[in-house]
Amino acid sequence: MAITQMKGLSINDELDRVVPRLRKLIALSPIKEELIKLSQTGNSKTRMQAKIGLKFIEKYANTQEVTYFHKNIDFILLDYAEKQKGIIATNDRKLRKFAGKKGIKTLYIRNRQFLELK
Repeated sequence: MAITQMKGLSINDELDRVVPRLRKLIALSPIKEELIKLSQTGNSKTRMQAKIGLKFIEKYANTQEVTYFHKNIDFILLDYAEKQKGIIATNDRKLRKFAGKKGIKTLYIRNRQFLELK
């Protein structure tokens, strides 16, 4: 999720509004590893967004160690969310579309101000 788009927004307040039930934010280890890699090797915009994502994980989420032999991050997220009956937080339209086809809910930023669950 492009956290930079939520500047000035209270993430906890928005999560309480959209997902008011008890929740646990999890960052899978392959996703965290990908963010670390992007924060070091991506272009300047990608590096900045990856660093913001890593700060978000450190502040709000627990990292869960998982082992996948598949290297595609989208596949890993879809597989994990399907097995755990979880929600994927992403603004990636392609990933949201695939998740919807599998019956997986997605949480995304709408109008740079709000979180929406679909």
